[in-house]
This record gives sequence, C-alpha cells and structure tokens, in this order.
Amino acid sequence: MTPKSRKIVNLETPLPDNIAEERRKSELRFARSSKGQPQCPDLDSVDLLVQEGHKGLAISILENWLIYNEGEAEMEKLVSLMDESTPIHILKSWCRDLISLNPNNQFAWGRLLDLQVVDADISSAFDTATMIVELSEYSVKGNEFLSRYYISQEEWGLAISHSEKCLANNPNDSNSLRNLALSLEGCGKEGEATLAWEKWANSESTNIEEYEIASAFFLSNERFSVSAKISIMGLQIDPTNTSLLETIILAYSSLQEWSLCLEETRKLSLIDRNNSIAIWHRKNSNFNLGITFGNDGQPDSKKERRWFSRMEKEESKSGSFRWFNLI
Repeated sequence: MTPKSRKIVNLETPLPDNIAEERRKSELRFARSSKGQPQCPDLDSVDLLVQEGHKGLAISILENWLIYNEGEAEMEKLVSLMDESTPIHILKSWCRDLISLNPNNQFAWGRLLDLQVVDADISSAFDTATMIVELSEYSVKGNEFLSRYYISQEEWGLAISHSEKCLANNPNDSNSLRNLALSLEGCGKEGEATLAWEKWANSESTNIEEYEIASAFFLSNERFSVSAKISIMGLQIDPTNTSLLETIILAYSSLQEWSLCLEETRKLSLIDRNNSIAIWHRKNSNFNLGITFGNDGQPDSKKERRWFSRMEKEESKSGSFRWFNLI
C-alpha cells in the first residue's frame, strides 16, 4: 500500500518583530491589573537623589511608577536622566511613549532626533527634524539638522533657508553661521560666504573642524592674515592639529613672515617629521632669513645675512644652489 501524504502543520507562534516593545506592553498591562501600585514620585526628591549621586535609583523609581501609570512630566524627567548607558532602542521607545502622550512635546522630539543621529538613522532623523520644524518653525535643533542635511545633498537654497531660521533665534550660533557660510560658498556667493565666516570668527566656536574649514577658506581666497588669525585661534584649542599648522605655515609664507613661518614648521616637524609642507617651508624660511649655522649647529646671529658662505655651488648645467643643507 502507498502511504498517505501527511500535511505538516506549524504549531509555533511566530515571534513578534520587536520583542522588547511587546514585553514592555505586556508588563504595562500586567502592572495595571495588579494591586499595590507605587505612589507618584516627587520630582524635587528625584532631583535631590541625582544631586547626591543616586542617579540609578532615581531612574528606577521613575521607571517603576511609569509601569503602572502615565505622566508626561515624570516620563520627560526619566528620558532626561537616561544616558549612553541605556540601550538606544529603550531610549527611543520612551521618547515615542512621551510623544504619544503629547505630540507637541518639543523635548521628546529633540531627544529622539539626537538618538537617531547617534544611531546613523538619517532617514528617520530627517522625518523627525521636519516634524520639529512643523511644530516650531524657528526651532534651532530641527533647522540646524535640516541645514546640514541639505548641505550634504548640495541643495544650497534649502540649506541657506534653514540656516537663516536658526540665526533668527541666535545670530551668533557658530553651527548655523558655519552652515550658512558653506551653503553660500556652495552656490557661488563668495562675498556673502566671506561675511558669514567673518561673523563665525567672533562666535567663540569650540569645534576644531570649523577652524580647519574657515582657515582653509580664507587661505584659498588669499586673505592670508585672516587665515593665520583663525588658525591661531584653533591651535589654542588643539595645539597639535596638523591641518591648522599646515594652513598657518602657508599663510605666513604667503605673507613673507619668515620668522613666524619657520617657528610653525618646527612645531609641525615635531609632530610629523616627514611632513612635506614643513620640510619645504622650513628650507624656504631659512633661505629667506639668511640663517647660517656655527659648528655647534646653532644659528650664528653675528653672520645673519652671510647665508651665501654656507652654500655650496653645485657643478651642474643649471648652476643651482644646494641650499637644502640649511635645514
């Protein structure tokens, strides 16, 4: 006899896509059906716990109460206390819960945007920033993100628009001035970009990357003194920044400030002895300063201009001078 075919039946319940989210919902349903729920925490007492170094306990108290209850102020306090030690998906979940309680909560939207940026979820971050701007047209956080996003897409007009909205709230915001300058430069408005960078220079930025971009901008536009000034400001934040040292060397060389140029080449050589800009401009500065060296290898100030006595004429068709030994 031929055996009958048997139908295979899958009796397993498929797992949900987001187990953590489902677990939180189940705990919430269970907690609401139980007795002996904890009392609403006093937020001043929570702040006091944090000040005394008991942040973990404060978070636990808030979490336990929010399992049984819904409270916008308590949930906002919880989200504000959570840091990178909390898994990012849990933080996002609390932010969404807070938004579900109050869709106009700017803090929750802003915190969610920060988390999405950290998580490199740019698509979701764009949607969140757009919602923030819809709720508050001149939101600095939302407009600043959208400005950077549109710069990355080279949509200069939109980037300028969002930068200007940021600056309407804070005319000296360094991030917005940087974004505006980059956007204006991107669409070919060099004069306006220069003005924006000049305003940025007075914004007391602490972002070293901005100093690199600004100093390079002024160097390329032959504003050598301004480029050197911005490089000096940046080097006060990071004295070993190779990019800024290279820029200031090029600026001083263009200004023919040979002593200053030589000093910066020495600093750069200590960081990167094979740096071509440092090597070349140290030779060039020595040549233009006419520095000679005594037997101990130290500069001989009495023979400051007698550099020719230390040079050897090379017997070649070009008759070039071998001044590379002035390093």
